[in-house]
Amino acid sequence: MGQQGDFEHEFFENPDAAQEVYTRLIMEGGNKAPVAADAEMGNLPKSNRAPSQATRLVAIINDGNTTLFHTPDSNPYATVRVANHFETWAVKSSGFRRWLAREYYLKFQQAASGQALRDALELGLTTRS
Repeated sequence: MGQQGDFEHEFFENPDAAQEVYTRLIMEGGNKAPVAADAEMGNLPKSNRAPSQATRLVAIINDGNTTLFHTPDSNPYATVRVANHFETWAVKSSGFRRWLAREYYLKFQQAASGQALRDALELGLTTRS
């Protein structure tokens, strides 16, 4: 076989080599896309990945400025500071979602997705003791 056949044979025998060469070629060209793709696929160590929007939203809920509680019939509520006063909202209310979305925007200068808000509200309620 010619050189191309040897090249193909090497990559079929060692798929990791193909990924390494591809990544090196892209990186040498200045394109960082493979690193971003690896992060999205979970191939980078957790310490190298930015927290998800839902994780950041849960951190806002659990930052100590939000008091979560529930009624005797298990309906969850949150008391939050808004300007110079406190407000209490049902956690599943649009008011609390708007407050959380606003806090996220103020902290990260970007809007949180609707799915991230839903996930955070579920996680935030289960991770708090």
